[in-house]
This record gives sequence, structure tokens and C-alpha cells, in this order.
Amino acid sequence: MAALVPIWLSIVLLVLTGLSFMPQLARFWTGKGVRDISLFYVFFNLVSATEQFMFLLFFVPLFGDDPFFRRDRDLNDWLSFAQTALVLLMFLVL
Repeated sequence: MAALVPIWLSIVLLVLTGLSFMPQLARFWTGKGVRDISLFYVFFNLVSATEQFMFLLFFVPLFGDDPFFRRDRDLNDWLSFAQTALVLLMFLVL
């Protein structure tokens, strides 16, 4: 089955996801805390989390009735996993 998203786009999205957390991480690491987080930052992260949830909600059922079906994992699967893990880790840090 062909990938729904090209691999280069998955890599770009993974990098951009990581970069989106850098301003707040820099603020946290310099000791200023995360008390004054921008509402826009929180809003756009909420949009991102909602987007990832909707992808899981709509695209996973497309691949079969059984959510635990067996198929070969490709690079896009691992990049999607890395992006989800990165977002989860960054939310836990902040």
C-alpha cells in the first residue's frame, strides 16, 4: 500500500514539531519557568494535539476492522511514532 504522506513531508513535520517547543524549552532551561506561557502557544498546541487525535480516529479504521492487524511497518510509521512520542515528551517536560 502506498504511503498517505510522503516520507520527506513526515520528516519536515517531525522537525517542525520539535522546533515548535524550542522557545518554551529555552525559557524553562534559563530558569525563568513556564509561568508566562503564551495563550497562542497553548492554543496552537491544543490544535496540534487535536489534529493528531483526529488522524488516529479517522485513519486507523481505514486500514481494517482489527486495530491490531499485521502489516509491514515502514519509515512513515516510525516517523509518526517519533512525532507522537516527541509531542508527549515535550508536554511532560513543560
